[in-house]
Amino acid sequence: RHVHISFSIDGIGSGYEYMRYPAQWEEAKANMIKAREFNQKSSNLYLGWCITLSSLNIFSLPDILKEHSENFKDFGPYLNLVHGPIWYNLNQLPENIIHKVIERLETISPNMVDHYMYNYHLPGVINYIKQGNPNESNWKKFIEYTTIHDRYRQQSFAEVYPEYAKIIGF
Repeated sequence: RHVHISFSIDGIGSGYEYMRYPAQWEEAKANMIKAREFNQKSSNLYLGWCITLSSLNIFSLPDILKEHSENFKDFGPYLNLVHGPIWYNLNQLPENIIHKVIERLETISPNMVDHYMYNYHLPGVINYIKQGNPNESNWKKFIEYTTIHDRYRQQSFAEVYPEYAKIIGF
């Protein structure tokens, strides 16, 4: 009777294309618009936005939620955390980066998300980051593997996420 369609939206624009390589943002948006139009005719769909958060895209969460709020508010958003590989897990963020990431997450305003997301999901993510157990060798692997991916994908983390790249020294 009902169908749940959840779009994995881990970034916006070039951030989406970086996270979901080789996907294209404009194609994803077009597919979401088609799903919305289909649902307006049949009304048996639940449309969702699954935002999977990792050390790669955590700094862009406010931008992702802003896009959701402005253009896809009818899609139910939810947050998912990467647990492995460990170097992409948010609990591996180094101490000197945690403060900047949390500061950025605290810019998310309550009018961008629903009550549940603002009062439960976001604080849960922030607490998860705060209670992390960073390991220097895992962070080195984050840098190493991100560099390797950039090379073979012909992408650039630093170009896609310039502010965040500067903070983490990438």
